[in-house]
Amino acid sequence: MRRLFRWLGILGVVLLFATAAAAALPRYGIELLGPHTVKKSQAQLDPALRKAIDESIDESPDATVDEALSHALAVSDKLLHFGLSHETKLSFSVAEGEREGNCIEYAHLFAKVFERMAAKMQPKDQAKEPPKDGAKVAAKEKAAEGTRDKGRGKAAEKAQEKKPGVRVFVVHSDKAQVFGRDLPWRGWTDHDWVLIEAPSVDGEGKPRRWFVDPTMHDAGFGWDVSANVRGDVVLPK
Repeated sequence: MRRLFRWLGILGVVLLFATAAAAALPRYGIELLGPHTVKKSQAQLDPALRKAIDESIDESPDATVDEALSHALAVSDKLLHFGLSHETKLSFSVAEGEREGNCIEYAHLFAKVFERMAAKMQPKDQAKEPPKDGAKVAAKEKAAEGTRDKGRGKAAEKAQEKKPGVRVFVVHSDKAQVFGRDLPWRGWTDHDWVLIEAPSVDGEGKPRRWFVDPTMHDAGFGWDVSANVRGDVVLPK
């Protein structure tokens, strides 16, 4: 009997380590390698789904990027479950209910829902620039007056008008590896995920970025793949 309990204890420890290793694999083992190609979401949402999203937006008109991100993940979690035994389809509807989806479909659905929420909700992250010191504002305005005579003021104003707010893109990573090795299975050689970019909090520093993988999130491994991406992801100006 003691021997039985000893072996059961050893088996329990092995299973515990195996579970921990499986949980850590997506976080530390998967590498998303370039070149990375970005595009806007091509997802098509049916009227009922658009209406449901808009109603949720009306309930949270002042949501932040993080809150909009969580909501978009909830939508992709609800409408898709992972699978590769189907043709890729970028149209989504409430009537169809939950269906199988690959990483392409997860990424395009998530990005479209987030894009719609960002456009309608005017997230606080992009709605207003933080208040600035009055003296600094006056000094900048005086300097701008001097440069307007040379035609530089208008150019600066136009550049400011074109300054992007919160943006979201589907990213296609050309190669996916696990611990530096290619995976031999169909559908696992590359990967699609999502990049969100927002201006810095003070409006002066580098833009903030969220590296979001809705496929991994739905599998229970978390959405943040910032530590898994190798190489620069260049967004359009």
